Amino acid sequence: MKILLYFNAIDTPEGVGQSQMLDGTIEEFIEANETKFIEPIIENDMLTFTKSITESEVITGYAMIFQVPNDFKN
Repeated sequence: MKILLYFNAIDTPEGVGQSQMLDGTIEEFIEANETKFIEPIIENDMLTFTKSITESEVITGYAMIFQVPNDFKN
């Protein structure tokens, strides 16, 4: 099985595809892209992260996590 991350369209970090097939773990992906994810939290089938911080609010980004077969074509 592989992991497929699917970002909410408006939350997709710059330089990351909206649909992201991972060969490794989510943690490895986040570590490799650490400048794009602030305070990432993985809970069940969702990744949440701070997308940006403004003077008045913290804007949260979301991605859904799916287990897909190895032959799944993204």
